[in-house]
Amino acid sequence: MTNYLSKTEFEALQQRLLAGNAGLTISKQVARQFFNRVANKAVVSITGESVLVKKLVLFSLYGASISLFLASLGLVFIEFEWGAALAIPALGIFWSILTVLTSDKGSHWIGHGGLLLSLAPIALLPGAYSYPIALVGMSIWIHRFIFSLSQFWLEQLVTNSYDAFDMMAEHIEIEDSQQSIPDEQLP
Repeated sequence: MTNYLSKTEFEALQQRLLAGNAGLTISKQVARQFFNRVANKAVVSITGESVLVKKLVLFSLYGASISLFLASLGLVFIEFEWGAALAIPALGIFWSILTVLTSDKGSHWIGHGGLLLSLAPIALLPGAYSYPIALVGMSIWIHRFIFSLSQFWLEQLVTNSYDAFDMMAEHIEIEDSQQSIPDEQLP
């Protein structure tokens, strides 16, 4: 359902959001794509607010995630020698599948549980196995965190700016206990 609100309806919704009587959600995937694809100049021209620092933080986290994964591949190459010929492609496939599966779905606790499980091998396994596994786990956790942080920042932007709300109206889900939002406007 798409909710197109007037400025006064948005201000009433904003008060209910701040009071905790309503909830606003944008999917993690949409939020990540927003920060990746929408130019800061376009956001500033529509909302008057810059998201440049947020975009830089997210791109830095992308770099950290990929760097940790590449470091794990380097450790595998050094530690396993010829065995790395099998381990590196397997690790690449494993990382690719997990980053796709964990990016947009699941709760906050599932992401943290996965990080803790990936760090457990440091205490249980020899270094040749534990450090690459821990680096891959941290890489996947950071990748997942990018989606959550994008969602938080975009929901914050949309909650504080009518123009941002209007721009993202097709992607916003509103849970409102008062149901004062008009439902007759469907796409």
